[in-house]
Amino acid sequence: MKVPSNFASRRSSKGRIIIASCLLASVVMGGAEADSTTARITPEAIVRYLMQDMFISPGVGFQKVQIGQTFTQVAESWGNPNRADRPTETGYVVWEYDAGDSKIRVAGGSKVTSIKVIGTLNSPFTSSEGASFGMTPQQVITIYGSPSDSNNLAKIRYPNRGIEFGFEHGALKWMSVFSPKS
Repeated sequence: MKVPSNFASRRSSKGRIIIASCLLASVVMGGAEADSTTARITPEAIVRYLMQDMFISPGVGFQKVQIGQTFTQVAESWGNPNRADRPTETGYVVWEYDAGDSKIRVAGGSKVTSIKVIGTLNSPFTSSEGASFGMTPQQVITIYGSPSDSNNLAKIRYPNRGIEFGFEHGALKWMSVFSPKS
């Protein structure tokens, strides 16, 4: 069975589980034999796919890098950043990681207070609820409900959930997570 490299990269967690279950069933049931040029789907490949850190959760961050962690913990999970801004007088630090069609900015003082993902249509990153790069403001509102400020469709904020979305030319360009406001 041949699987495109970007197969299901824009699916929600539920969608990934369904896809992985179907792929696992095809492996277990013995699907068609693959020739030497076709990638073979194995249970190990499915587990690797499910363990990728591609989903950003409101108020939390990623599975491996989260709001509230120290920058030392971030480096232990993701390694050194591609770019690091020196701390300002207030001690604010910004680390940037290049992730192919995306950039991830981890920022804060002594601990991470925000994580911002800037992406293109080809970015594999999505929110855990299914918001993906290129979506319109209306599509994001369909997923998350009415934003805190419904008059601004260039930046949609959900402070009680700890997530905001930025748009350029009507398409989702960035997502940022932070601690939810109580």
